[in-house]
Amino acid sequence: MEDLRNNSILSDVRGAIGLNPDEVDVEFDLQIKSAINNSISELAQLGLGELGEFVVQDGSETWNDLLGEDYQYVYAFAKNYVEVNTRLLFDPPQSGALKAALDEQLKKATFNVMTAIELHNAEKEA
Repeated sequence: MEDLRNNSILSDVRGAIGLNPDEVDVEFDLQIKSAINNSISELAQLGLGELGEFVVQDGSETWNDLLGEDYQYVYAFAKNYVEVNTRLLFDPPQSGALKAALDEQLKKATFNVMTAIELHNAEKEA
């Protein structure tokens, strides 16, 4: 079974926002990478260590590169957070209902990340 944590962050996010994950579009990719990097910085602010120093530059960066050994426990939550937040930053929906749904999904992703960090830290201290 393929380890999805070895997928390119840029490709996964492209797919999540409705673009072809394998098609390079220099103009869009610059904007998408900026939104991804903003999302990663926000994850660092939520407590995921040194992630704020990580930058998606050329699309070869993977989730494993981002999370390293220390943060694998939060992979699914971090991936969801980056994808949803990037979508909201890159291509905010025009529909109020869709925007509200994505905002709610982002709140849940934020809660999940923070809860996973708290549980992990509590287990380390025990």
